[in-house]
Amino acid sequence: MRTKNKIFIAKILSKLLTFFISKNQIVVRNNIKWCLDLNEGIDLSVYLFGTSERKISNLKNYCQEKIIL
Repeated sequence: MRTKNKIFIAKILSKLLTFFISKNQIVVRNNIKWCLDLNEGIDLSVYLFGTSERKISNLKNYCQEKIIL
């Protein structure tokens, strides 16, 4: 699928989600607490799929204190 189409689909999903729920969300994915803005592409990916990259979700192994990403 072309990048142009992926961005178009992401825009539609973002608009639909923010119509029903607030654009700013605090969620827990893979035991990491995220403060997300659903208008941002990476934040939308974390909200929908749990993470944008596996490297980010591996941060919890290195952090001993609770942090908000």
